[in-house]
Amino acid sequence: FYFPGWVLDSRSKFFAAMFCVILMGIVTEGIGRLRHDVNRKARKAPIRQAKKLWYLQTFLQGLSAFMAYILMLATMTYSLEILFSVIMGLVLGYFIFGGDVYNHAGSPCCQIFEEDTDDASSVSAMMSALLPTSGEEEVENTGDHE
Repeated sequence: FYFPGWVLDSRSKFFAAMFCVILMGIVTEGIGRLRHDVNRKARKAPIRQAKKLWYLQTFLQGLSAFMAYILMLATMTYSLEILFSVIMGLVLGYFIFGGDVYNHAGSPCCQIFEEDTDDASSVSAMMSALLPTSGEEEVENTGDHE
């Protein structure tokens, strides 16, 4: 084991781990809310300030992904107590930071699909860029492939 001191071999260590996982879930939701607030501010800011905010958004995206993967690894310990701690932390964070206010996507791992615009054009634009339209399929199918 890489960190022998981290082995959860006593009740106090196990409860400390559960508390830390709950706290990480809350922080993960807080990062999502902060990212949303920075994004809204960047859309209204002058170009020079928006560029600086873009760096902050990029950092927050990386931090959010890091926290989500750490929570995933905690879940993969196959301990129901840790799993419920992850869920409790995310639920508490959602409640504390008002998840319904910032169009929360559900799982921190799936926030790429979070719609930060007032309309649904961001997801539809992404899907239309990834999926071929019927016109493109017809062009590919009409050519001679001999």
